[in-house]
Amino acid sequence: MKSRGGSSPGTSRPMITDLFSVAAERHPDKTAVSQKDRVFTYAEIAVKIKGVSATLGSLPLTSSDRVIIALNNEIWFIVAYFGVLEAGLVPVIIRTDMPPVKTACIIRSVDAAGVIGYSRVFRDLPAPLPDIQFAILDEEPPVPLSDTPVYMSLEEASRCQQPKHLPSSAATGSGIEPRTILFTSGSSGLPKGVILSAENLDYSVGIMVDYLKLTSHDCSLISIPFSHCAGLLHMLA
Repeated sequence: MKSRGGSSPGTSRPMITDLFSVAAERHPDKTAVSQKDRVFTYAEIAVKIKGVSATLGSLPLTSSDRVIIALNNEIWFIVAYFGVLEAGLVPVIIRTDMPPVKTACIIRSVDAAGVIGYSRVFRDLPAPLPDIQFAILDEEPPVPLSDTPVYMSLEEASRCQQPKHLPSSAATGSGIEPRTILFTSGSSGLPKGVILSAENLDYSVGIMVDYLKLTSHDCSLISIPFSHCAGLLHMLA
């Protein structure tokens, strides 16, 4: 996957939660992502992001709710990640090849309100699981999620045009509140969570942009999974 570079070094950057919408306003027709034989403009992706955000905003969720994202490096990850952020919720990014017992452990540890990703990731999850309120998946929900109240496909969620009812603190939250949660691989035990605030992400992305001297004219080839901190920061940069 290739992603276009961000702001010029030394210039002010929008907050992480507004990063993509601001880029879409400034460069609507510019290529944002090249994936295999397809290219997507900022405007095209922004429409899908707002659809997912509207979908989530129509559900009875709060700003502290966590949403599992289990997607590889593809357009739908970007749509899901920024859609969750714009809805004022907290994305929890996990690997798609993690053993079911570790995936279930993460879902329980964050008390996830919903999941977005590949159906296969959630196929063999051991009980018990928290009350999952929604599932946005590429296929029909597997047995562990069969009783989820709200299910829809990624494409369907991205087309939502309903007015959003965002969590009350979505627009006014401080920069130190959790904005992303990543997990270790759990190679030496159970996966461990790392909470990142908007300030954490903004600072780290700014350092990367300045160090690599990235500008809006640059194109980056990203091979590191977005579930890894380096991959996520590279995508945001």
